[in-house]
Amino acid sequence: MTPPGWTPFHRRDDDELLGYLVADEHGTTPLTVFGFPLAAPSARREAEEVLRRRGLAVLADAWWLQEEDGSGFRVQILSAYPDRVTVARADFGFVSHDSERRELRVPTGDRLRPFAG
Repeated sequence: MTPPGWTPFHRRDDDELLGYLVADEHGTTPLTVFGFPLAAPSARREAEEVLRRRGLAVLADAWWLQEEDGSGFRVQILSAYPDRVTVARADFGFVSHDSERRELRVPTGDRLRPFAG
């Protein structure tokens, strides 16, 4: 279920969900399909452009999955939907057929973030 206040933003050509827009007193924040902010709040038009350029492209990037105990590991996104995102452990940047997989509920909060290593 999409959290309250998240406005879906779709590509015009094929109606593909690119992410979400969240408006508040600071501006409009573009979010990935699983709720990670792609930029600081700005004018709505700028936030829409961020989603057009990067909304789906960032799904191919390396990500970090933070565990509740403070540990974490590098993952690759396998699929992302409005209600869930599936990731696979990507030790050394590689995913294999037997890589550990996790399904996370959306929003993922701060558990899933870009890999900075």
